[in-house]
Amino acid sequence: MNEFGRQPAKAQVQMVISAEQVLPVVSSQGLSAFTLLRQVFMETGLRQLEQNPWATTRPSPAIAANTLANLDQCRSYPRTPNRAVDDSSFLASPPMDRAVPKEVPRTAAAPPSFADWDLVELPRPARVTQVTDASALATVPGQEMTAVLIDALLTKLPTSLQNRTQVPLEVDILKSQKRQDLFVIVLKRFEIVLDELEASQLSRSQLLDKRLTILYDLWQTSTADFFGKYLTLPLSQATPKPEITEIELVKVLQQDHAIVETEILDKIPLVPELLEHLLFQTPLLVDNNLSAIGSPEAMLQAEALLSNLVVQVANAVMQPLLNRFATHEVIKQSFYDRSLLSTRDIERFRNALSARYRLRRWFIEPKEMFESQYSLVIFSEAGLQNIAIYTSRDHQLKTLSGLRLSVTLALEARDAIAPPLQATFTFLGRGVVYLLTQVVGRGIGLIGRGILQGIGGTWQELFITRKSPQQK
Repeated sequence: MNEFGRQPAKAQVQMVISAEQVLPVVSSQGLSAFTLLRQVFMETGLRQLEQNPWATTRPSPAIAANTLANLDQCRSYPRTPNRAVDDSSFLASPPMDRAVPKEVPRTAAAPPSFADWDLVELPRPARVTQVTDASALATVPGQEMTAVLIDALLTKLPTSLQNRTQVPLEVDILKSQKRQDLFVIVLKRFEIVLDELEASQLSRSQLLDKRLTILYDLWQTSTADFFGKYLTLPLSQATPKPEITEIELVKVLQQDHAIVETEILDKIPLVPELLEHLLFQTPLLVDNNLSAIGSPEAMLQAEALLSNLVVQVANAVMQPLLNRFATHEVIKQSFYDRSLLSTRDIERFRNALSARYRLRRWFIEPKEMFESQYSLVIFSEAGLQNIAIYTSRDHQLKTLSGLRLSVTLALEARDAIAPPLQATFTFLGRGVVYLLTQVVGRGIGLIGRGILQGIGGTWQELFITRKSPQQK
């Protein structure tokens, strides 16, 4: 500070030079409100100084000469762009010389033209809370996104898990608590699989190649966790091998991995896309539009895909059990719902599952391919429900043959024939309505009118005939 109680212009220009090194202020992130306001105040004061440096109280000639010399010297300071703002940069200015310089005559130097100076303007923030890009706020790390999705599904599990899809599922035979436990196990195992994939640092192409292996590992570990890795079942003496009195359940169930992979795991849709979205933060395709990670559309789509994956893996856990030990008493007492305990009910349930697989393979899947959609089973407050999402399936449609191809051709023929047939039947219907109302109806009306007129004339003649004898 000088003898007039004001900061020398050299310190002001040094602060301006430091502020010029800041990137354009377009966001309040990383900058405090105090720092932004200080930049604005410095800019305003500098402009006033440039417009009329002598408008304020005129200092002594020595102070004025020293100020101009310092300002001229600041022009040669190096400027380093793209430097972050730090409050310490304003406090690290070189110490000012407090000694009063020698007297210099007024005519020794003329005031320079401040308009000739090449000073870079400070960025002028329009608003402190301005946001650079809305997508930046929606960007969520993959681990946090996974935690959010799993927590969202876990909050829905305590609610009703009743099947409202109108198609039988393998998990329908379980008790309500066992069904919920199975879903939780699959969710937790999926989180562990994601952590292992992230630690292995697989590329996107490797992730696509290992899709079925990842699902197989998820099914295998979920089966062991749900039934117990070392659970044994006693066998009756009527078995083909009487010397075997007990078996390890999980080891026997995992022998059916081929049919489980073919019928269930391989048909779970969009698994690589979901994994890439969570591991590599790639956009997710929602209704033919790319949605960034963290956006509401991507969150809903990822939750639906994860819900369907959990339900299908849970069905895969139960499928070998229903094939091999559906009527075992220990299994029925430990896992089955009380409404499906009798052998007749269990066999009816298994037959319904078999019919569903056949119907889906020959008719429903070709129809979904032709309509470019997937059917997903999701968790909701009302229970398990079906939804359909759009995705391109042309590459699968081209591989169809036989009856499955005939189904798509029949749908295409119906789409081609239905509109003209509907228009023809509509035209014929309108023609029939016209004939009945305008032609036949009017004809019947005329006939009725003639009948009424005839009845009226006859009645009038009878009345006149009866009245004439009475007058005589």
